[in-house]
Amino acid sequence: DGAAAGTGSALVKHGLTASRLFSPNVVPTVAWSLRRQGYCSWAGQIEKYLKQPLVKHMDLVYLDHTGAFPCRAAQIWDIFRQGIVNTEGGGGLIAVTFSTR
Repeated sequence: DGAAAGTGSALVKHGLTASRLFSPNVVPTVAWSLRRQGYCSWAGQIEKYLKQPLVKHMDLVYLDHTGAFPCRAAQIWDIFRQGIVNTEGGGGLIAVTFSTR
C-alpha cells in the first residue's frame, strides 16, 4: 500500500482491522506513514521479512508484485510456513498481484 493507505482504507471500510493488515513497503517513509495510520507495516524487502517475521497471525497479507510469479512463489509458501496469515477460526486471506511481463 502507499502512504495514503488507499487499499488498507478500503479494507477497513469493509470490516477488517487496520492493525491486523500487513502492508510492507520498501520505502521507509511510506512504512512509517502506514504505521502512524494504525497498519502493520514494515520497511524493507518482503523476502527478508518472510524469513523472520515479527508479526504472525495476520488477517490479510497483500503482496503487490510487479514481476512474474515463478521467482516469487517461495514467498507465498513462506507466509504459510511462518504462520504469518491467520489459519485459525475464520481464517485469513492472502492476496497477491503479479504482472505478465
